[in-house]
Amino acid sequence: MIRSFLSRSPLYVLALYASVLIFLVYTCAYAYRKPFTAAIYEGEILWGFDVKILYVLSEIIGYALSKFIGVRILPSMKAGHRIYYIIGLLTFSEVALLGFALLPVPLKVCSIFLSGLPLGMIWGVIFSYIEGRRISEILNVGLSVALIVSSGLVKTLGQFVMDNLHVSEYWMPFTTGLLVYPVMLLCSWLLNQIPAPNEQDIIQRTKRAPMDGKDRRKFLRQFFWGICMLVVFYGALTVFRELRDSFAADIWKELHIEGAMIFTQTEVPIAV
Repeated sequence: MIRSFLSRSPLYVLALYASVLIFLVYTCAYAYRKPFTAAIYEGEILWGFDVKILYVLSEIIGYALSKFIGVRILPSMKAGHRIYYIIGLLTFSEVALLGFALLPVPLKVCSIFLSGLPLGMIWGVIFSYIEGRRISEILNVGLSVALIVSSGLVKTLGQFVMDNLHVSEYWMPFTTGLLVYPVMLLCSWLLNQIPAPNEQDIIQRTKRAPMDGKDRRKFLRQFFWGICMLVVFYGALTVFRELRDSFAADIWKELHIEGAMIFTQTEVPIAV
C-alpha cells in the first residue's frame, strides 16, 4: 500500500519520505556502534592500556574489517533481501553487546570487536536504496546528515540511560540498543517500502544490478587508482573523526562540561 502510494506520488513526496527513513534507519544503526563511547571506564587498565582505548580500537578494527567483507557480499545482494540484511546485522551486533555486558574484561574486548563487525556493511545496504535514482543526490543528503548527527544523538541516549535509568557503563550499550530495537524494526520496514527505480530513473541514470566476482574484478581494474585515492583520503578523515568522536566524553569531562545533551549540541551545528 505504501509502495503503491509512493509510486504514484510526485517526486518530492518520495524524496521527503525516503530522506527521513534513511536518516532514521542509519541513526538506529549507530545506536549499536557508538553508545559505549559515552562511558569513561575510569581507572580500568588491561594489558597496560586504558581499557577504553582497547575497546575503541577493537570496535574500529571490527568496523573496518566489515567494510572489506561488505565489498565481497553486498554487490551480489538482491533488492528483496536488503531488509533482512539490516535487521540481521543489527541483531548480531546487539547480541555481541550482551556479551560486552556479561563477560570478563578481556573478553569484552572481543565482544566489542564482534559488535562492530557487521556495522560497516549497514551504510552499503542503505545506500542501495539511494543509488540509481534521479533524486539520489537529495537522498544522499539525508544519509550524510545522519552520519554527522547520529553519533551525538546515540551518545546522548546512552548517557541518559546511565543517568536516569541507573544502568552501569557495561550494560548501557546493550540497553540502548534494546530501547532502539523496535524503532529500528519499524523504520527498516518503512524504508523497505520505497519503490524500485522507475523507467525515468533507469533512462537518466544507470540500472543497478547485482555483481558477480567477474563484474567486481572488471570494475576494480577500470577504476583502481580512483578507488585507491578515495580509500586513502576517506581513511585519513575517518581516523581523525573517530579519535575525536570516540573520546568526546573524556574531552568534555576534562573541560568540566556535563550533561547528556552536550553530545548532540556539538554535532547539530556541523550538520547544518
